[in-house]
Amino acid sequence: MRVSEERSGSRIDTEVWFDASWDVRMTDTSLRDGSHHKRHQFTPEEVQSIVVALDAAGVPVIEVTHGDGLGGSSFNYGFSKTPEQELIKLAAETATNSKIAFLMLPGLGTKDDIKEAQHNGGSICRIAPTAPRPTCRFSTSGWRGSWGWRPSGF
Repeated sequence: MRVSEERSGSRIDTEVWFDASWDVRMTDTSLRDGSHHKRHQFTPEEVQSIVVALDAAGVPVIEVTHGDGLGGSSFNYGFSKTPEQELIKLAAETATNSKIAFLMLPGLGTKDDIKEAQHNGGSICRIAPTAPRPTCRFSTSGWRGSWGWRPSGF
């Protein structure tokens, strides 16, 4: 596919290659990564209005947690204005088509946090690999499949 655009008075033509058989998954992280900019101070009203807009735009996955993932609301990383589990539940209740994801950093989040997020409507757990060796990164593989959701790398 050929794409043309105008930049600074010049026309730029670019060849874009995409194969529809690729397994491409888009996740919007505005309500997780974006919370760093807001110092983790998202309100329920902000989350609800953003989820409504993203869901209406057809975004398939919306990630909602503290900027540092489950269990991140702390002295070290900054306290959330609204508990992340409340925001996950609100997002799941608000979205009509989008799935709600949450981030888990091993060492911060716990299995109980993941279970609570799943109970609150989160259906995709993105796991941030924090260990230096791949063999350590997904030690969760023994329990992830039995919970009925798909984990995703970060």
